[in-house]
Amino acid sequence: MVVLEFESVEQSGKFYHSPEYQAVIGQRLSSTDTNTVFMDID
Repeated sequence: MVVLEFESVEQSGKFYHSPEYQAVIGQRLSSTDTNTVFMDID
């Protein structure tokens, strides 16, 4: 299990759509069984 925490929903979107993450997401998805959950907890 991996948990990532961001300052805001906007920051998580910036991470997800960043060129650096997009460069490796294909490898992550093809080599693992994953579920992604985005939560906004105040």
